[in-house]
Amino acid sequence: MKPKFNIGVFGYFGYFLAQEMNHIGRLNNMFTNLTHSRTSDISKSYKKINRLSRFGYVIPRLGFNSSQKINLFSMKLFDEWMARNLDNAEIYHCFSSFCTKSLEAAKRNFNSMTVVERGSSHIEFQNELLREEYDRWNIKYEPIHPEVIAREKTEYELADYITVQSTFAERSFLKKGISPKKLIKLPLGVDISQFKKIPKDDNIFRVFYAGNFSIRKGAMYLLKAIDGLK
Repeated sequence: MKPKFNIGVFGYFGYFLAQEMNHIGRLNNMFTNLTHSRTSDISKSYKKINRLSRFGYVIPRLGFNSSQKINLFSMKLFDEWMARNLDNAEIYHCFSSFCTKSLEAAKRNFNSMTVVERGSSHIEFQNELLREEYDRWNIKYEPIHPEVIAREKTEYELADYITVQSTFAERSFLKKGISPKKLIKLPLGVDISQFKKIPKDDNIFRVFYAGNFSIRKGAMYLLKAIDGLK
């Protein structure tokens, strides 16, 4: 029998994985805070929706600041809802920070194999590195909320496997004492049909950046590199 997946999808984290699992007939249920209209390619019979946990994303769009405490509350709300609503599947996959209680429920109630996906380096390593970078540029740093760090470390321990997206991230987990047997390096894929080559009709050298322009994403180094091209 081919194993089925329960997949926790907060925002678009994990959505494309759920989409592909559904395409190959391996999706049991997608647990998400996305609306039906945003996930229309997955049948309602294969998804469960909790819209209330979206408020952490909605608040900034209304012109208010979304604090780490609000984000933490969203994580807990979504996680506890999943823990109550999980059903039987051979594998439970969710992104880190959002699955402390639901990991426990998946293992306790269904003996599911559990997989946590971490979209960055080990959270303690990340916090330390960001602090160093902010100090280097003389910018005040707001540390990652200690309860978020505690949640992630608990999830690393609970999960059967942790997927990471790069060699850099893998090394950060190894430095923090996580067994290499627990780590799966799985670089992000891309749907190349979404892109097309456009003929270049001039000799102008252009640099294009897509992403969050921040210290965390290395924006200062990009500016230094561009400045050096003059």
